[in-house]
Amino acid sequence: GVHFTCTSHSRSHNLPTPMVPTTIAITPTLVILNALPIGDLSVKYMRSEHEKSQWPAAPEVKIPSFTRFNIYNFPGVRRDGIALIARLHDGAPWCSAAVAFGKDVFTNEGGSGYLAQALKLKDTDKGASAGIIVEPLNHLELRFSCPNWFV
Repeated sequence: GVHFTCTSHSRSHNLPTPMVPTTIAITPTLVILNALPIGDLSVKYMRSEHEKSQWPAAPEVKIPSFTRFNIYNFPGVRRDGIALIARLHDGAPWCSAAVAFGKDVFTNEGGSGYLAQALKLKDTDKGASAGIIVEPLNHLELRFSCPNWFV
């Protein structure tokens, strides 16, 4: 199903004929920003309290580099929080440990000062891990980035 968040505000205007226009903003329930410079990032997501055995059935999205991706099928972020795993591309292994953000991270509008978390992603099973940072930004947004990518 499709889920979204609605916010609205009304203003009164005293023109020759008084009127009260209302603006309604429809926003996705989750936004993921891929700030990695190469590849298509694959992300699986589910409620923050989960069983590891549930990951194979979790929804998956592929996000091209430097892209903002809106998700409309995950209503539980404000109610349940979110857990995520990722991989760098289709042939890469999924990270072994998930990151999780509780619902309190998403209840404050305009950013809440919560710390970012790191995922250890690999290009191959035997390759070295890249520390990919997952950080909550503002209202219902998460950014994947790697500050040491070219170091």
